[in-house]
Amino acid sequence: MGDGEARDRLRAALGEPRNAEAAARRLEAWLCAVPAGEAATASERRQPPSTTALAAALAAVVVVGLLALHAAKPRVPTPARPTVPAAGSSVLPAPTGCPPGAPGRLVVIHLTTQQLVAYQDGCTLLVTSVTTGQPALPTETGTFHVLVKRPVWRMTSPYPPDSPHWYPTTTVHDYVAVGADGLSLHSAEWEPDAAFGPGSEEGPYATDGSVNVPSGPLQRLYDWLDVGTPVLIEP
Repeated sequence: MGDGEARDRLRAALGEPRNAEAAARRLEAWLCAVPAGEAATASERRQPPSTTALAAALAAVVVVGLLALHAAKPRVPTPARPTVPAAGSSVLPAPTGCPPGAPGRLVVIHLTTQQLVAYQDGCTLLVTSVTTGQPALPTETGTFHVLVKRPVWRMTSPYPPDSPHWYPTTTVHDYVAVGADGLSLHSAEWEPDAAFGPGSEEGPYATDGSVNVPSGPLQRLYDWLDVGTPVLIEP
């Protein structure tokens, strides 16, 4: 029997290399089945060429099968090495969020531009035009904090009826007190949306020092604000 025929018979009996593990087990069982004490003589150990070819082919099948089993094992991917920019490179890390160290919530009111900006973790959350105090009763500047929030509030004038600054008791919504002296943010349903913004502090809707905010942005601001949130009012 030639080498080619021996390999064909092995494939028929043992299967393809992917089944080599089972073949190896059958070979081991066959070897163990030889009766104990039947030591082969020197002449018996001599194998004809066909037997030698059979053993060589069998060894080849087992080796190929073991290699296939090794290749089939799951491989743990090697972590990619981080890329380090070359010296002098202008490549910068991609931003991962808002500026570090910024307060969680902050409101800044700019009197010159009549604008309110709310910041969340240093990032702009909301921008809206406002109307602040008239020249005779300007809005106070400085750093304040939210003291009280009220969904509905009745504002009563601190001035007597004969004062040019007196106003009738008025109901406002989303009232946010930021100063003990009445400094507050609130709605102004009587003021048209187009009236808010630069120059409104000198117009007919100017306040006595409080801050009028359009109803739409104010509702969102009111829900977002917490008691204690800092409010910075700048010139």
